Amino acid sequence: LADALQVDWTDASLVFVNNVTWPRSTVQALASKALQLRRGAVVLSAQRFPCEPDVLQGFDCRGEACVNGWSDSELLLWAYRRL
Repeated sequence: LADALQVDWTDASLVFVNNVTWPRSTVQALASKALQLRRGAVVLSAQRFPCEPDVLQGFDCRGEACVNGWSDSELLLWAYRRL
């Protein structure tokens, strides 16, 4: 396994992060790293990014309930498209 904050994924067009149990400080660091993604790239996150000016201005955001294969209930995913 690799540390998502240490690996270079800035050239990705889609990033899925199953970060349900991550502390807010790690989600904040992830959001900051995601700002390095190219325009149009999408991050799907199980936790909402912090409401900070750089993040709010850097992404178009929406929350979507998604059916998944590992749970009987829907999972709320936050979709962030890099502006």
